[in-house]
Amino acid sequence: MIPNKTILIVDDEQNSRECLCNMFSKLGYTAIPAENGRVALMEYMHAKPDLIITDLRMPELSGMELLEEIRKENPTIPVIIMTAYGEVNAYLKAMNLGAFEYLNKPIQLDELRMVVKKSLDENCQELDYDGEKKLDKENPHIYNILKKNRTGDGPDRDINRYITVCGSIAHSLKSEFLHIGTATQALRELGESSAAIQEECEIIERSALYSQILLRRLIDYLDMGSALIRPIDMLPILKKVEALISPRIPSNIKLHISVDPMAEGEKVLGNTDQLMGVFLGLIDNAANALAGKGGTIELGLEERNGSICVSVKDNGSGIPKDIEDQLFKKQVPSKNGLGMGLFFCHRIITGLGGTLDLQASSGEGTEFMVMLPIVTDQMEH
Repeated sequence: MIPNKTILIVDDEQNSRECLCNMFSKLGYTAIPAENGRVALMEYMHAKPDLIITDLRMPELSGMELLEEIRKENPTIPVIIMTAYGEVNAYLKAMNLGAFEYLNKPIQLDELRMVVKKSLDENCQELDYDGEKKLDKENPHIYNILKKNRTGDGPDRDINRYITVCGSIAHSLKSEFLHIGTATQALRELGESSAAIQEECEIIERSALYSQILLRRLIDYLDMGSALIRPIDMLPILKKVEALISPRIPSNIKLHISVDPMAEGEKVLGNTDQLMGVFLGLIDNAANALAGKGGTIELGLEERNGSICVSVKDNGSGIPKDIEDQLFKKQVPSKNGLGMGLFFCHRIITGLGGTLDLQASSGEGTEFMVMLPIVTDQMEH
């Protein structure tokens, strides 16, 4: 529990609203109820809460409209959106407007408590590396990264300086994405009658969300704050990935998803942005292999022996044999970028207790397979 924190809880369903207020009050928070977005705006201006939890669909002012209004006043306050409707477009819009999390109903109270704690922790601590916190050798991962890349034989304060710069940039970028989302929404409203403007806004929103996922990758690599790990249903993750990546790949490359009914509803432990980053990275690699000639990318989801298996398969030219054994090293030869994408993907999946393997590669294509253990009811509690 984070002491002296106020949570504004917005839901037009009285039982749900009262249940959440009672729960957070017992945990020591100050919980303020609001029956719709219009009332919530007035409560926000009066109480200046530290966190907002809001339902998506409400009369008078929806959760999305509330988020848009709040962002005009405060670009950084964490907002958690709850919904009984699995709407991919709403998810993308909410994330681009800077929603901290997007939870599907029925809400798992343990999960919500964890998300609330994380949102307030992150809100209080995201400037840990702003120069006030001195780095010593207790974090060997980041210490060694920067030690290898610094110049000269200066003291450890040089490493602190690098950390300060990286932390400051990462924090600034997070704020910038919120501004981009707010500005794009304003453009949408100004160009409501123009299909061309609406299409351009969609491109900006997808690009901003994609960039946020890349920023999450940077934050993970520099160990600047831990990611929120919770039980996640993999199918909605893959649908969000499809919605985000489809407009980014050439028209001569077709992306197909196949789903084993046995895998539907099963959960794994993970972080939404991290897992989306993994699958976006694997699909990007497949698209690069098909660049020019075109082809198909098959994204498969199935259950295998107590694990969720996600496969990414293309019918491209395959991976050269001489670099197959280096794929998950920090850097491998690459025509695009630094060739570190698979290293990041591998580290995230193995950190979650899973595996990422090259299943097959030949002149007829390449297949990568992600395996993550299914979370049982006992593990969730």
